[in-house]
Amino acid sequence: HQEALRVSCYPEAAEIRSFCFGHLMQITAVACEKDGLLSASADGTLRLWNLDGEEQKCWTLDAPISCLSYENGTAVLGLEAPQGQVIQLKVETSEVDTLISEAPQAVKMQPDGSLLWVDRRGHLHIPDAKGWSEVSPGEDLAPALVILSKNA
Repeated sequence: HQEALRVSCYPEAAEIRSFCFGHLMQITAVACEKDGLLSASADGTLRLWNLDGEEQKCWTLDAPISCLSYENGTAVLGLEAPQGQVIQLKVETSEVDTLISEAPQAVKMQPDGSLLWVDRRGHLHIPDAKGWSEVSPGEDLAPALVILSKNA
């Protein structure tokens, strides 16, 4: 099932603690939260789960979610078409802000609250005084770095 999460306890990965059911399409990203999990899906929902598999909150967005990063109570999400943007969602208050009007390949929120993101051309963007700077503009980012940024 690509629409469900299986919660296991390390190091006994074969021992299943719970399942999280609720997404209607493929889960595209997962992040750990202090007492649970966040899951994003192509169905356009972000869901907060406790470790017993019970849904705590669900946010419905207007587009499939391609990537997710979570830090200090804030989720940063990459939305696909038709929105094609990066949004920030405060988990406690459900406040949503648009950060970037472009669909990303990957997003990563740093512990200090800064954001790194990779655009569809494979270019890494970092914050600067003028907004965003491309790292190595004009050169594609190595696929391994894009994968690393998705899993960082």
